[in-house]
Amino acid sequence: MLCFLAASVSSAGGIGGGGLFVPILTIIAGFDLKKASGFSAFMVTGGSIANVIYNMFIKRRGNGSNRLIDYDIALLSEPFMLLGVSIGVICNTMFPESTKTPNAYCKCNELGGSLNR
Repeated sequence: MLCFLAASVSSAGGIGGGGLFVPILTIIAGFDLKKASGFSAFMVTGGSIANVIYNMFIKRRGNGSNRLIDYDIALLSEPFMLLGVSIGVICNTMFPESTKTPNAYCKCNELGGSLNR
């Protein structure tokens, strides 16, 4: 029941919901972290597929000819997202654990500083 509520809130907010599913599955359902992460990824994938199928047929209000999904932006952003994921996976395997957290902290500070300008 809590996972269903978390999925409803996360899909309405446009986030995946993994940050909600993993604690629910570990604390309440009693799964270990590896199993909870797997189930969480499966639930996020199912929710995103359902949202994409739903949004493919929804039209914008006001102008009925425009679709809700802008496919031009999706086509432009997807190669860069895949490149970022590939670089992240390579860096995750190359660098030791002691350098990953400070590096992520510095990148988040840099991104936050540039967004506040």
